[in-house]
Amino acid sequence: MAEKAEKKKSFLWIIIAVVAVVVIWWMTKGTNGSSPTGGAVSTLSGKGAYQVVFLDTDQAYVGKIKEEGEYIRVNEAFRLLVDQGTEADKQTNIQLVKIDESFHGPTDSILINRDHVTLMQELRADSKLIETIKNYQPAPPAGGSKK
Repeated sequence: MAEKAEKKKSFLWIIIAVVAVVVIWWMTKGTNGSSPTGGAVSTLSGKGAYQVVFLDTDQAYVGKIKEEGEYIRVNEAFRLLVDQGTEADKQTNIQLVKIDESFHGPTDSILINRDHVTLMQELRADSKLIETIKNYQPAPPAGGSKK
């Protein structure tokens, strides 16, 4: 009789362990088969810090991140443009363009679907990119001024 009770007890522990593994897996899985933060992305401390968001489309945005469900909002957003140049000059040209300066006149905030985020990095306060943002001057309008 004691042997039967012992088998029931060990079987119960196996069931509890399996349920625990399934619950942990389900909590980290998300709703679409990927992690809840869209792949390799995890929540960063954020609190007022600038971050860089890299997308699977080879685009990168810089701004202040706020998580909104399946989206990531980038406020005070800049687009980071990198031109590798040609084989001959081997010079990399990096541009920072404020989103709200685009031709179609958007606000300086964008929503990004988490599924397209491959990496997010928080920038240090002494980052050269942060210094560039603080000293950012909008590009003059194309065509100059008319008199």
